[in-house]
Amino acid sequence: MERRIHYSKRPLDKFFTFRVLCGTIENENTFIVYEEGRDEEFWDDAGLDFWVIGADGVMFRKPVRKHIIVLAGGQRNEILLQFDKPGKYVISQQGIEGMQFFGMRGHPHNQTLATIHVYDDESAQKPTIPIDDMVFTPGYDESESIESHQIVESENIVFSMGADRNKAPFPQYYVNGKPFDPDSLDFFARPGEAREYVLINGN
Repeated sequence: MERRIHYSKRPLDKFFTFRVLCGTIENENTFIVYEEGRDEEFWDDAGLDFWVIGADGVMFRKPVRKHIIVLAGGQRNEILLQFDKPGKYVISQQGIEGMQFFGMRGHPHNQTLATIHVYDDESAQKPTIPIDDMVFTPGYDESESIESHQIVESENIVFSMGADRNKAPFPQYYVNGKPFDPDSLDFFARPGEAREYVLINGN
């Protein structure tokens, strides 16, 4: 998440989607958007509103207004951004100096993910309704929702991490108590079968 993306121009009042993927294996990261020059202010004061319209591949029917989101490793959010005045804006991840492994204690407090230049363009087409009033069509119809009686089996998947510095690799990662193996297949389902997997953070 440390690669910087530079958007040279974005028309005022138009909105665009931004997909956020937390690629860290460490502690949670805080995602905020703020006007350039306000990086020393508290997150609650500097953070601008944005809208989350989906998470982890599931789209929402209604946008959820936020000004801060906290993501753990592997989490994904679909976001709508809209700016009401020209200027430069920063999309940033915050708080990574608290990571406990790999010497991250000396890491900068935050990382810039994108810089957005917003300009006024009278010819640009503006949204016809406020984002808060928008209704989206998720990928699945409500009639396709899985009911509890359709679930044939429920399984727990416990992810955990070891910190034995005398053991390689360091740190160690486990799935249900077994060392993580990307080539291992431990979970199976038949086509059309509804199975429930409960993901548990063992640490």
